[in-house]
Amino acid sequence: MIQKLTKFSYRFLFLAILWYRITMLWSRKKGTQVKKYEKVEDIPKAFNYGRKYRWDESFGIKSDHLTHPSRLQHRLNEESEEFGDCDDHAIYWCAALLKSGLAKKVWFAIYSMENEDGSERAAHAVCVFADKENQLYWADYRNPRKIEQAKDYMIQSASAYNKIAIAGAITLVRGLKKDDTPIFGTITRLKP
Repeated sequence: MIQKLTKFSYRFLFLAILWYRITMLWSRKKGTQVKKYEKVEDIPKAFNYGRKYRWDESFGIKSDHLTHPSRLQHRLNEESEEFGDCDDHAIYWCAALLKSGLAKKVWFAIYSMENEDGSERAAHAVCVFADKENQLYWADYRNPRKIEQAKDYMIQSASAYNKIAIAGAITLVRGLKKDDTPIFGTITRLKP
């Protein structure tokens, strides 16, 4: 039953994307631009391969929001010990790849997963992108991994957590505004 509800909730992903747009507005760091990278491998190195992970928190309580890439860059520039959670890593990947011209297409991707017995559910966000030769990859905290189809990101990623993917979606990031705000496009739901 819970799995069916989770899958059904992906029909309303546009609401989450709307919330992410709003939260990026108040987290933007004026005057800070996302860095341009020469190589894809330099991006995860910048946030120390996820070792600067930080839970979302607002007003002293855990909340789920998307931090603007400029704020994330500011944290990197200040050599902060904290960077962001999985969706922050994913949106930074999206912005950095686009800003650096290292990808042909970029998607902000999320999915839900659970243990094989249906217990312990979780969600995760990653970046999916096509390089200049149209090879697909997905990335979260480490160097990107190749995939054949877009849906493969959730299968590979869930496997790393010893879980199975149950539902997912990718949202095209069409480009960046002058202040490095990602411009979200089409949402595509995927089945594992």
